[in-house]
Amino acid sequence: MGGAGNTLLPAAPWLVFVRKAGDEVRAMGGSLQLARSYGRDVAIVYLNGSDGCDTDFLPEVRRVYVGGVQEGYPDVASLSALVEEIAPATVFYPSRLEDDADLRDAASAVESMLAAAGYVGGAWAYELTRMGEFN
Repeated sequence: MGGAGNTLLPAAPWLVFVRKAGDEVRAMGGSLQLARSYGRDVAIVYLNGSDGCDTDFLPEVRRVYVGGVQEGYPDVASLSALVEEIAPATVFYPSRLEDDADLRDAASAVESMLAAAGYVGGAWAYELTRMGEFN
């Protein structure tokens, strides 16, 4: 844990993958606010484009919009290039144990991309629709 001050936050920069706008607030809103309050760099990747994105929530974070609902998820190569560009110390993405098939698909896409990019940093799965039974 690369804590800052007296926190035990995972090392930064953070790269957060979400399926759609709003998931970042519902799944990790408090953690993202805490990370930013300690000056952590955070980038959020929206896998289904930018429809409905609330840029008032943490307006200073970098937002990357890829794909679109009709287009499906972007190819692994483009996401791998994004990981190489941002060089995150920690990646967050939806859990494969989610009830929602779209969230499980997002988890699979991110895991494939991390493997293709040779990512060796921290990777944390978050839960959006479940209550953390596996934690």
